[in-house]
Amino acid sequence: MARWATEIERVPDTMNHPERSRNAAIIGHSDLLLAFPLHPEEHSQSKRSGTWMTIRMSLSANVPVVIRVLGH
Repeated sequence: MARWATEIERVPDTMNHPERSRNAAIIGHSDLLLAFPLHPEEHSQSKRSGTWMTIRMSLSANVPVVIRVLGH
C-alpha cells in the first residue's frame, strides 16, 4: 500500500481563523505556490475562496504563484 504523506504538521490557529493560519503555514514552507482555483478572481464565488485567499497571501509574502483556473 502506498503512503503519500511522510509527516504531519499540526498548525496552531494563531490568527483566530483556522483556514488563514493553515494558508500562512503553507506559504511559510513554500518557494512557489501552484494554485488551481475553480473560477477567475473576478468571479463572484472567488471572493470567499480559500484558494484565492492563499494566492493573495502568497503574493503579499512575495512568494511566486502559478495560477491555472480550472473552470476555463
